Amino acid sequence: MAQFLSPNLKDSLTRNQIKLGIRVKPDLQAVGYKKQDTLQYSLPVDPPWLLKRPHINFSLHSSYKEDTPPKIFLNKFYELCD
Repeated sequence: MAQFLSPNLKDSLTRNQIKLGIRVKPDLQAVGYKKQDTLQYSLPVDPPWLLKRPHINFSLHSSYKEDTPPKIFLNKFYELCD
């Protein structure tokens, strides 16, 4: 669990996760869920507010889809991929 959480909150979260696991187990079995098919994930050590902000390119959003031929969008997309 992340280092910035208090011990009491960690205990509470762990108990609630166990309760949730018990409640959803029959549903997961019904859909054929296998634990070995799931990737393990752990929270990053750094809190989210210290992470670098992503740069988002909105250039494909500059034209209206209904007024722009699909080939133009494809060409712009391929330019971004280069």
